[in-house]
Amino acid sequence: MGAATLDELARRNVRVCGLEQFDRGHRRGSSHGRHRVFRKAYFEHPHYVPLLCEAERIWKQLEAECGIPLYDRRGVVVSGPPDSEPVTGTLQAADAHGLAVHVLSPAAARTRWPMLMFPDSHRVVVDPDAGILAVEECVNQLLVRAERHGARLCWNTPVASWSFEGDQAVVTTVSGDTFRAERAVITGGAWAGTFLADELPPLTVRHKLQVWYEADAVSRNTLTGLPAFFFETERGSFYGMPSGAGEIKLARHSGGPVVQDPGSPGTGADAEDGPVACFANRFLKGLSPRPVYREPCLYTMSPDSHFLIDRHSRFDHVVYGAAFSGHGFKFAGVIGRILADLVLDGRTDLPAEFLSAGRFRGSDPP
Repeated sequence: MGAATLDELARRNVRVCGLEQFDRGHRRGSSHGRHRVFRKAYFEHPHYVPLLCEAERIWKQLEAECGIPLYDRRGVVVSGPPDSEPVTGTLQAADAHGLAVHVLSPAAARTRWPMLMFPDSHRVVVDPDAGILAVEECVNQLLVRAERHGARLCWNTPVASWSFEGDQAVVTTVSGDTFRAERAVITGGAWAGTFLADELPPLTVRHKLQVWYEADAVSRNTLTGLPAFFFETERGSFYGMPSGAGEIKLARHSGGPVVQDPGSPGTGADAEDGPVACFANRFLKGLSPRPVYREPCLYTMSPDSHFLIDRHSRFDHVVYGAAFSGHGFKFAGVIGRILADLVLDGRTDLPAEFLSAGRFRGSDPP
């Protein structure tokens, strides 16, 4: 989200500097892991759909400019009990916004995608206008474009504190350096709760595990036509997608151990290996018996699992974006535009009011 905001501000000819505590392309959040799913018929809430339409436009524009594949529109298939949130929410979002999704019987879905084992008790919904994003390259190209338009990037520059003095935001780094600016945007990821402790509701950071399995020789031939997929099961929510040469990426969307210190998350994500392996054994065919690659990430969640995007309640020229984990990366481009609007103009034309932190101060939730 920080990279997208830098990019948006720089392209508006704003003099902007970004401070990041880790290296460029670090793996200490939830913006890595080769690929992430892009869905448009959004079961989390229909209000997200207009933002996703704008996000898709931004990704396609970035892809066209850089000439590097970023978005693979291969569709997403959602499978679960007929009354489950992913199924009913996908259909509701599609109906509310006129999106072209269609329903398949489990038998028809198994015939179409023989690697996936859809239970007869499930309902299967296909969102063809969806796919996967090449996550690291997306972030890199946002940064490349931001730099090209004059953004200054400071890596390995952890922030110790921030304040607002007079008409300036003052940021002090761990090394004692001071940065001053007329306005500030805070996109702290798993550290957002630290820098916005008096502003945000309690955030929960979870340690998640991304796991890659190799497809056998027979199944590998079907990967080209395999969509991304999301399964709601009695053991939780799981997702996956083709990711890497002859490989499938899997992860559990629900659950995950809670992390108290995101700087030292420990090895709790290793416990996710078992549930993911059980999912792979039951719902997929043709995979290697053991993972070929594993990588953890951090989910940062609000109490209702929706994003937090707002102006600071005490400082008009400070805005923030937080709690995007679990389903946020696909929105990065449009979040950058919203945050840029808010910090420059105090408002945005994009329909993002439902994500205001005010919902935790007495307003209705999304």
